[in-house]
Amino acid sequence: MNDLVDAPAGTRAAPSSGMQRPVGSLRSVVASSIVWLAAACSATPGVPDPSPAALEQASGFEAMTPEAQATVRGASVRFLLLLPAPYARSAIATSGSRWSALSARVDALTVSLHGTNTTHDAHLTLDEVQRAEPTRTVRGAAARVLVNEGIRSVAWNEHGVDWSLEVECYAPDTDVRCTEDAFVVELAARLEEPPQ
Repeated sequence: MNDLVDAPAGTRAAPSSGMQRPVGSLRSVVASSIVWLAAACSATPGVPDPSPAALEQASGFEAMTPEAQATVRGASVRFLLLLPAPYARSAIATSGSRWSALSARVDALTVSLHGTNTTHDAHLTLDEVQRAEPTRTVRGAAARVLVNEGIRSVAWNEHGVDWSLEVECYAPDTDVRCTEDAFVVELAARLEEPPQ
């Protein structure tokens, strides 16, 4: 920081290089970075954030952006599930001919929901089959909870669609939402069907 003090008036030295920049350009870079960061982190441009009480009353579908709702309406997977409203508000929806997916980032957490009606035969050893046996029940179906590189997921089949719900935490070693099974299993139970 001493090099900032020793720089000639009206300039600042870059700490790592010793190069000098006019103070005005540094302020411009900082100001434009703040504007960009605020825009990138805002919920949905032009859509006011609903109150927490309104989110509790809204369905996941109602909380979604119009673009995400249109994607859900156009999805070809015959049975869909949606994230609950607090996550659906920031969800990005995508779909293909045999799959549908939602992804949302909320409170240092990324939640991803993927459903497909396409299955493939797995060529597994007996040991792999035994490790993959369902150990939970989610939404009335046998389910597996897995952890891969700190990302906790639960997988199950519902109405002929294979679903996977993943939670990835900013701090996977300390955030209880990723260190324990309870959060992902409870979130799976809260998934909603879209309106008909």
